[in-house]
Amino acid sequence: MRFSISVLFTNSDMKKHTILYFFISIIICFTFSPSLRLFAQKTNSGNDKNVGMFSLSNEYKGTREMPEPSEYWPVFQSDIPYLDTTVTADIAVFYGAGHTSLVNPVIITDGFDPGDIRPIEGLYEIGNQQNMIDTLRALGNDFILVNFNSGADYIQRNSMLIVSLLDTIQTIMYNNGNLSETPQIVLVGPSMGGLITRHALCYMEQNNMDHHVRNWISFDSPHKGANIPLGLQHWLRFFAEVAESEGAIYGLSKMNSVAAKQMLLYHYSATSNGIAGPNGLRNDFVNEINALGFPQQPRIVAFANGSGYSVKQPYEAGEKVVEYEYSGFLASLTGNIWAVPQQVNTRIFEGLYDTALPLDEVTEDIYVNNTLSYDNAPGGDTPTFAEVAEDDPGYGTIIALHDSHCFIPTISALCIENTNDPEYNISENYENLMTPFDTLYFPYENEEHVEITPQSITGFITEINNFAPVFTCIPETEIETGEEYSLMLTASDVNYWNILSFEPLELPTWLNYNSGTNIISGTPSAVNSGTNHVEVSVSDGLLSTNLEFDINVLNNTSVNSSVSDNILIYPNPVSDIINISFLKENNYNIKIIDISGNTVNEIQTSGLNNEISFRELKSGFYVIVISTDNLTYKARFVKI
Repeated sequence: MRFSISVLFTNSDMKKHTILYFFISIIICFTFSPSLRLFAQKTNSGNDKNVGMFSLSNEYKGTREMPEPSEYWPVFQSDIPYLDTTVTADIAVFYGAGHTSLVNPVIITDGFDPGDIRPIEGLYEIGNQQNMIDTLRALGNDFILVNFNSGADYIQRNSMLIVSLLDTIQTIMYNNGNLSETPQIVLVGPSMGGLITRHALCYMEQNNMDHHVRNWISFDSPHKGANIPLGLQHWLRFFAEVAESEGAIYGLSKMNSVAAKQMLLYHYSATSNGIAGPNGLRNDFVNEINALGFPQQPRIVAFANGSGYSVKQPYEAGEKVVEYEYSGFLASLTGNIWAVPQQVNTRIFEGLYDTALPLDEVTEDIYVNNTLSYDNAPGGDTPTFAEVAEDDPGYGTIIALHDSHCFIPTISALCIENTNDPEYNISENYENLMTPFDTLYFPYENEEHVEITPQSITGFITEINNFAPVFTCIPETEIETGEEYSLMLTASDVNYWNILSFEPLELPTWLNYNSGTNIISGTPSAVNSGTNHVEVSVSDGLLSTNLEFDINVLNNTSVNSSVSDNILIYPNPVSDIINISFLKENNYNIKIIDISGNTVNEIQTSGLNNEISFRELKSGFYVIVISTDNLTYKARFVKI
């Protein structure tokens, strides 16, 4: 923050000889760059004033610039009003590899954007942290980026735009022949976008509207409220009201936006007689969103940037976080900020505005005693204090005693319903958590708000991309006539929550499939001797995988059962060495065959006592085939 003081003496108004201009450029971005930043600009020479403009910082964490969109939908209009008003958004569409239309849509919404300054390029770069968008497009996912043109309006109003967008996307996919019966859309809501998309999905479900969303991802979203330090809010208000700084007034207007009032746990306007609280608009919004609840049809997951292990910010509740004190010939200025306390009466703001003129001193001390310690709580953080101290105020030095504060408490991002304690240890109490989400993702250390890290990218890829299921069963490929064959179909899926279904595509007449047990079974007869082809499929509703194999049916008339009287094989199961002993001398051919029908070992012997190593073989079922004088003996063994 940089204060520039211009002293103007006039004869017409002796009541106010000094005009103090505070030129402050304030950045408040509740999504992606949520910090409250204060930059100042010096006055020009003469009487002209250079007032700092309110804008968003484009400190994106992407890997490259946004490519040319496949389609661009400027000024997409919501067709559902909220409080008699609709809103618009600019939308960019990026097709996945090999696509010329929408097939697997992934929607990423914008969040809080006062002044509507964040470009859609910035939204792409945020989504492309750790190359996420690039990687997922290569896997065949189509991205739709939604940049709201009223980024600080009612959350419900932007929610209605998402409702209209989901309906439009389904219509496009249906007309292109790409809409399946199984939901295909993934909806990602970062920060305030998580509240917007939650409201939209619940609205559609309660009004019997099909949203076709299979996964909803809430990304460090304030389901139980957001936090901008209350002392910092009063710092803004003080210099806006007392110093009449145009920059501070403009910045404070953003704090007074509808969306900010709906999200902030403590709002400066609700501080009275030592009691802190939310603005009335937040109370109204909480009642409405809680009545709607959470989406019931899709899978819903929450990513938090805040620690799930009760790791706090590196300072205590009630501790001073910003120090600014200047005393000079023309003015004395003070702007000190403390973190909100934990239920203890503590000062959170100390302000002084005093010029060289008599009776011009204004002081202010704000104390609160009913707060929860949100400023230093575990949560997605932002380095507001450090950014405040980066600029030279022109008079004295602003000292950031600590860099960051909690912006989205972890218990808010994960919507932990059985506590309001911002320091709650989620990992320690994981088995007893009450949350509406199917899966929770959280780090050990606190991270910056909506940061995608090398540790979290795997979770995002897994939740967004639909991977094809993979068969895990190994079919036996050789059987004798008269012997029962049985194979239980099993498969795995990276998307472990998917419900898998099996289907026989080709079976020989002697095999049957039981859909209740997923077992293929049957007994071949002599007429079934030879090669029998089998093909089965597993599907997650969107993608399927086939398994094909042949079963070689041996006619048991070629097997002389009397040979077994002359052979001793042990132990079974075997872990290391298997012993094969013959009672008669002869030339023997011994084969070890795995369950896929591959010969993994073969020896010729005429000895009576033989040892064969199973040490290098994998655990599973094996067949030993012993042949001599046109006679064959088979035995099944288990390697453990």
